[in-house]
Order: sequence, then structure tokens, then C-alpha cells
Amino acid sequence: MDKGIWIAGVIALAVLILLFVRSTDDEKEGSPPPVPAPARQPESGVREESLQCPVCSGYGHVMVQGRTGMTRRICEFCSGQGGKILRIPPGHVRCPDCQGFGKLPRQGEGTSFALCGRCNGRGYIRTPFQPES
Repeated sequence: MDKGIWIAGVIALAVLILLFVRSTDDEKEGSPPPVPAPARQPESGVREESLQCPVCSGYGHVMVQGRTGMTRRICEFCSGQGGKILRIPPGHVRCPDCQGFGKLPRQGEGTSFALCGRCNGRGYIRTPFQPES
């Protein structure tokens, strides 16, 4: 067998493998993974809400500019989970400030986060009192 034909065959095989790997990666990034379902039944009256991370849109990673170009980093807001399950006890609602995540981005400090001052990091607050009309 001619050495040049053999090398061309190896190169063609490598290109096919790269195309296959790239196409499967594109399918994975086409839509965010679903937030995992709760593993156990909630206590009586507890409401569970599935929340998608607002920073990474449920992917669990973000793209950042590095020295050599764009690189993928684990999302620091959701710790790479893509979201969370919020368990809200009776008489409470999701916190309107942090949308249930319990933390907010600090102003002007990049990717650092602070506990939500309204819910103290719980993600929910007591249902506001509404007088009857």
C-alpha cells in the first residue's frame, strides 16, 4: 500500500472524528439541561419551584474572555448546577429581590455575590400582609 494513500486515509478518519465530536457538542449546547427534579416529596404545604440560573441560563457554565480567546468557566452563581429547587414553606413567597436564589451580584466587583438582604439568603419571605378591601 502506498504510504501517501495511508496518510490521507488517517487524516480523513481524524477529520470525521472531529466533525462527529463537534456535532455532538453542538447538540448539547443547543438547549440548557433541565433543572433536576426534586429527589423527595415535599413536606405538607411546602411548595417547590424549579429555578433556572439567570447568569448562565441553565447551562452551568459561562464563556469569558481569556488571554488566548474565549474560554468556558463554571458558573459561580449556581456552582455549575444550572439552577436549583426552591422549597417555599406555607405563608411565604419567593423573594422579589433575588428571585429565590438568595444572593445578588455585588456592584462593580465582577463575579462576586452577596447574600440577599431582604430574605437573608433563604430565597423566600413571608407573604406580605394585604388588608381586606
